Amino acid sequence: MKIFLFVALIVSGMLSTGGESQDHTGFEPVVASPDHVGASQTAPPEGTEPREWPSGEAAYFPEEESSVVQTVDQDEAALGAEEGILLRSVQELTLYDDRAAVISKLGEPRGVTQDEFYSDLVIMEYEDLRVVFSGEYIQAIDIPGDAKEILLDDVTVPMTVADLKAVLGEPDYIAEDGIVFQRDEALLKLFLDEETGELAYISYYHLATV
Repeated sequence: MKIFLFVALIVSGMLSTGGESQDHTGFEPVVASPDHVGASQTAPPEGTEPREWPSGEAAYFPEEESSVVQTVDQDEAALGAEEGILLRSVQELTLYDDRAAVISKLGEPRGVTQDEFYSDLVIMEYEDLRVVFSGEYIQAIDIPGDAKEILLDDVTVPMTVADLKAVLGEPDYIAEDGIVFQRDEALLKLFLDEETGELAYISYYHLATV
């Protein structure tokens, strides 16, 4: 009988101490400092709103979700190439620049993040563009549609569909969500808003990423 009461007291004591919180681990919670961010991302400067960018396959692999619906006559498309716009660079960046080259040309980015869908993609954010890297290589360079102008090779062009067509000629391909200009292995895609037809953003990428 004494043994039974002793065991009952022990069990009762264990229940009373263990009932405080099932989640309690004995460690104090750690409060992260506002200045502390992960190694793969940095916060944008105070007072600036993060820019809304498209994400998923259509953003980084532009032709995987938007099949080409029309191929333009190549004689018409070639007119743009005769103007001298060969898409060797956009906003002073080439498709063969590494991260060090991008920083040397544009300065330090306002933020560096890891893509939420593709963990191997690292995004360097600047005020009017973003550079998407896969490893050490550029996956895409994106310019928002509300930018005032774009630098193609050494030619500054207003950011409108009409102005871009004026210097690039007719597009090489017409897709469901935009039009594509190709110069050798470089592609420049103008993503167009479904409802308004206005320019949503521009993506500059290598043929190998398609």
